[in-house]
Amino acid sequence: MHTTLLSTRFAHFGVGSLLLILLFCVYGITHLRAQEKPLLVVGTDSVSRGEFRYLWQKHLSYSIESKSTTMDDFLQMYVNYRLKVLDAKAQGLEKQASLQTEYQQYRDLQLMPYFLDSAARESLYRAAYERMQWEVDASHILVSGKADADDSITYQRALDLRKQLKQGANFDSLARAISADPSAAQNGGHLGYFGAFMMVYPFELAAYNTPIDSLSMPVRSSYGYHLIRVNGRRPASGKMRVAHILRTLAQEATPERNQQVKDTLALIRKRYEAGESFAKLVQEFSQDEWSVNKEGMLPVVTLGRYPSSFTDVVFALKKDGELSEPYRSSYGWHLVQRIEYIPVESYEQARETIRRNLQRVGIELEGRSALIKSMLKRTEASLDEKAVLSLVGASDSVAPAAALLRTTFAKVGGRELPLESLYQYVVKEGGAFQKSPLLRAAQTLLEQEAFRQCEANIRREHPTLDYSLREFYNGLLLFDISERKLWQNDPAQEKAFKALYKRRKKEFTFQECLRVEEYATKHGAEKLEALRARICTKKEVLVKVATKELARDSITLKKANYEAGTTYFVNYRAESPSEAALGWEGSCSKILRRSGSASFFRVVGHKKGGQKSYQEARGELQRLYQEEEEANWLEALRKRYPVIVDQEALKGL
Repeated sequence: MHTTLLSTRFAHFGVGSLLLILLFCVYGITHLRAQEKPLLVVGTDSVSRGEFRYLWQKHLSYSIESKSTTMDDFLQMYVNYRLKVLDAKAQGLEKQASLQTEYQQYRDLQLMPYFLDSAARESLYRAAYERMQWEVDASHILVSGKADADDSITYQRALDLRKQLKQGANFDSLARAISADPSAAQNGGHLGYFGAFMMVYPFELAAYNTPIDSLSMPVRSSYGYHLIRVNGRRPASGKMRVAHILRTLAQEATPERNQQVKDTLALIRKRYEAGESFAKLVQEFSQDEWSVNKEGMLPVVTLGRYPSSFTDVVFALKKDGELSEPYRSSYGWHLVQRIEYIPVESYEQARETIRRNLQRVGIELEGRSALIKSMLKRTEASLDEKAVLSLVGASDSVAPAAALLRTTFAKVGGRELPLESLYQYVVKEGGAFQKSPLLRAAQTLLEQEAFRQCEANIRREHPTLDYSLREFYNGLLLFDISERKLWQNDPAQEKAFKALYKRRKKEFTFQECLRVEEYATKHGAEKLEALRARICTKKEVLVKVATKELARDSITLKKANYEAGTTYFVNYRAESPSEAALGWEGSCSKILRRSGSASFFRVVGHKKGGQKSYQEARGELQRLYQEEEEANWLEALRKRYPVIVDQEALKGL
């Protein structure tokens, strides 16, 4: 959607010069930060105290696992990361055109808000931030047309419906009857509370600008026309860090089993109130495998990320450490502990998020030409065409006189650019010493220097931006070197996998081996649901399904062996109405829907232990192989590159 700053400008000068320009920019910024006292030196690369603090805090804010990660653990992970980046540089991966282009596009996008500080954009940002302070409860009716040609007809239909509503028609009933939003049949068009950037942009603006208990005019979005009724408005909820204990239970569990699990949670809650550690109770009781080793911690809770029933429970907790009553979800019963409330960010903190969200919804803030104009204006750049044209008729074999090459052809930010740099540039690119090509080349060098100076100044003034850009650049290098070293599909790897399997075959066994049938379809789930109802009702009888029947209903059947504790089957026993489970055989999953298909699993065999075949162990083999290769790689890198840590500076963090 956005045109990058440099790619078009440099297209006619070739990829080589573009790489030199970009590499120079990266070097220049690295040199800018190199003046700071480093906290960490890895080979020839250094990391300042400020940059390391930024990375550590980012790790804490984004990784749930960071709650149990020490700074020393993080330091070792980061050193390994930088060693790999050094190896990527040593192998010349920085020179790849694809990598430099990807970095350039990302960098230009991040720098654009700092180059362009227009009042119009600032007004959009401020308005968006104001919306972030509130949440709106709204209902809607969607009127959709068949094609763009029907737009006026669709709009008139929406107006007619609005008239009916203004005359007293029941909104919920009308939404259930005619709304093109499929969910309206169940919820009467009621969307509940939502915050900024959670709806399509035109819908959001209309909802926030419509008074409570009022009805909007028809609002056009990519889905059609919406009639929006605003039911309420409240201050934004903010965010919440929480932990939980989960006891899994299928939705179709018997009332007796449901009450039994709820009572168990109530007893756990009493033990917490009596002074027991929540983390200890998580370890003892929680069946959420994802969070149990993180002291029950969940990703930060925000409106829209979790079901509204869950967020209602979370935001009803009034103080840190408070524990909810047992809460029922589709997964089972939960106890939720409030860890920390995070209020809405300040405008300065939220500004970058606002920019990205406005960009995501297609709000063009400024164009490329305005960006270039802004750079040239900031640096007071000027071009002396007469000096440039003094090179007309020169050649790449005989350099002009030294006195002429010392002549200034441009001024940028107080720096004078000599004709020698223009001459060398044209020679390197194989350009012509004629009027038009020379002026284009001079303009390119002018803009390049203006960009370099503006970028350096902005990154100096905004260290967090500098750290972020370098992190992205290093991340590109890490991805490329890891792909070459560890992830590429090399036929030789298959041979290594087989050798590893032969050497460690005894390690690849099932604890509980499930023989499973997977029934799947991409043609609607009705026939699949009927099949599941028929073959999963009597668990003591494994009903066989004819191949012809499956083909007739466009259902595929795949058979495989799985470990009982894997994601697909971890909740199977919880579906049994009794702790004295009826056994694995015949157990079925729910209908699982994803990526346009539907499926369910039925266990047709079960045994303790059992050897895994090569194919069944292949995922583990690949992981073990990559772990071994990575360990050997890092060992070699640590021998090649020295690592120096300022321990006093590290303690100060």
